[in-house]
Amino acid sequence: MERNDKPTGEIAGSQYSNVTISETTAGMEKFHARQGHGFAAERAEHLNDYLDGKEVRILGDDNALDGADRIVNGYEIQSKYCASGQQCVAACFKDGRFRYYSANGKTMQIEVPADMYDDAVQAMRTRISNGEVEGVTNPKYAKKII
Repeated sequence: MERNDKPTGEIAGSQYSNVTISETTAGMEKFHARQGHGFAAERAEHLNDYLDGKEVRILGDDNALDGADRIVNGYEIQSKYCASGQQCVAACFKDGRFRYYSANGKTMQIEVPADMYDDAVQAMRTRISNGEVEGVTNPKYAKKII
């Protein structure tokens, strides 16, 4: 067996560096995808909440079907960053049914860009009025979801 003259710490540091660079590159590559702006926004909101002293965790990287993107102070959040508030809300539905429910069966909070909030709330009110959100009948509840 050939003896390696490099100190163990140098080898470990080199390996750690390679792994870290690979993880960073893979994470950043998401930002260049079709929905990359959404991933970037999730990270920005995560950092903002963290700096505000909130208890935060990113979950969306596990790609769980209809799962939360983030948890903030115990609330599951699904982030939607589309071209309009109405499109953000439309992305929360499949086959005319709302898709995002917490483990306790309640609707997840939907995070949309601030400038699209009013449009998103109105779109959610319409969906609730149409009976598309299971367990929710009052259109005013849209403000608690969005």
